[in-house]
Amino acid sequence: MRSEKRDLLRDMSFSGKMIVIYIICVIVPMIIVSVFYYYITTSKINSINIEEVNNSVVNAKSSVQSIVDRALIVSDLIYCDDDIYDNLLLYKGDGKSLIRSAEALDKRILSYVIADTLERIEIYSSNDYLYRSTTLKKMSDVKDEKWLNDFIAADKNTNVLTYYDEKLNRCQISILRKMNKKKYDDESNILKLDLSLADISQALYMYSEKSNVYLVNDDSVIAARKYGEALPELEYKAGDKINPKDDNIIFKELDFPAGYKVAAFYNPHKTPDMFGTEIITFIAIIFFILFISTIVIFVITNSQVTKLNRLTECALKIQRGIFETVDDKNMGKDEIGTLTRGINDAIVKINSLINEVYKERIKNTEIEKAHYKTKLSALQGQVNPHFMFNIFEVMRMKALKKKDRELAGILMKISKMFRHLISWKEDMITLDEEMVFVNAFIDVQSYSMDDEVNISISVDEEVKQCYLPKMSVQIFVENAFLHGLESISDNKTFSLAAYISDENLCIEICDNGEGFDEEMVNAINSGRIEDYRKNTGVGIKNVITRLKLYFDNDFKICVSSIPYEKTQIKLTLPIKYQ
Repeated sequence: MRSEKRDLLRDMSFSGKMIVIYIICVIVPMIIVSVFYYYITTSKINSINIEEVNNSVVNAKSSVQSIVDRALIVSDLIYCDDDIYDNLLLYKGDGKSLIRSAEALDKRILSYVIADTLERIEIYSSNDYLYRSTTLKKMSDVKDEKWLNDFIAADKNTNVLTYYDEKLNRCQISILRKMNKKKYDDESNILKLDLSLADISQALYMYSEKSNVYLVNDDSVIAARKYGEALPELEYKAGDKINPKDDNIIFKELDFPAGYKVAAFYNPHKTPDMFGTEIITFIAIIFFILFISTIVIFVITNSQVTKLNRLTECALKIQRGIFETVDDKNMGKDEIGTLTRGINDAIVKINSLINEVYKERIKNTEIEKAHYKTKLSALQGQVNPHFMFNIFEVMRMKALKKKDRELAGILMKISKMFRHLISWKEDMITLDEEMVFVNAFIDVQSYSMDDEVNISISVDEEVKQCYLPKMSVQIFVENAFLHGLESISDNKTFSLAAYISDENLCIEICDNGEGFDEEMVNAINSGRIEDYRKNTGVGIKNVITRLKLYFDNDFKICVSSIPYEKTQIKLTLPIKYQ
């Protein structure tokens, strides 16, 4: 993987490398610095804001606690007032006395109302003989009210409840207290003090500058918020339940009632407007610096890239064999300019050398051509036809003994063979033309061996028009008969097959004769037949040499030999059609 990265960087264009340098050394550092600056600044501002919100909660808690404490003082005074109990416990009397008692209760209780603390004071009594008044209510009238049932169920002498007042259509906070200092029979009285939500909201509003401040009851329900019931910036309204485990909420619990808290919601992702303005200014400065640096780098880089493009174009032309000098106009005297002038001098010298060497190369080419032509003629002349004379002698002896038409046919085939050898007009012929000579040769050899050879020839129709060097198959066939099958007396077999495999012409020649020695097999298979020092195999050497002249290294010859069992020569040539 590292090697691939190095190759990518090495092969990248100069302009690409400059862009990489610009990104890594300019843009990335500025982004890192900007992010670091933003992170440090926002962290500091958040810390300050958290501290300010915390102070707001502490102050709001103190103000709300003061309102509650004053209300509790009033409840204590009423609770201890014997005159109030005397009027509440009045059981019998005429109507006038009951009315006077109710008026006396109103006058006495209302004297305790503190304008900035309590909204109203009411006493609910189970004594149905008493008259209802401003402050005196019968408990039977509110027996189905939720706040009353909740207070009774809590079974506490004093409790603070938050509930929804359907008559007022809003939440209400009330202090409820049992009036049980003096009690007769089963009568019960409950003191109810409704806290002034306006005063509590005003107290919360005073400290909601940094964040909205709320009063939350012991059930995590918002009991009061800053003044105003429909302010769009408030996240929550009275009666909503919040999550007490929210990390973005700061709580301060009241001393009384238990469980009540003053809470403020803090958004750590919200930055002050002033800081937002500073960020915009900072980003504008960053973009200005990037703009100036980009222009400077572009101007300098463009000048160098233009010069390098000229050199690159020159190098590509040299690869194609075109030696033209580089336009060194406006190249300057820097390293690239010096390199350009040096390349121009080298191109001038190369052109001079080419002109001197070109004529010499043409001359050498003609000599080499004549050399190969002579060598090819010599290779053609090395084809040993002495076996023809041996065949003629055998045929002559048999002709003396037998006078039949078979001999005449053999003589006709021998004539074709000689005609094929003598008329060497083209060195490349089709396989079909080559097989005319090969078949004639096989028939003559079979005749000379008294038809003791089991012969199998298979040539696919699609390969007959493939071209190959003349007598490149005949040499291997001749070797199979004269140096292979003649060494055994019976069960002689010979096969020849020609077909197409993997888009190549394949020719296989097999026999069960004497075969090749191991040294020659290795020499042929390794492509070093010229290193084979024995005098045998001259014809095969000549054929391989001719195949190299025509096909270079695009042909293959593979030999396997098990003496007196199977010797196979497989020749693989490129397919050529004239």
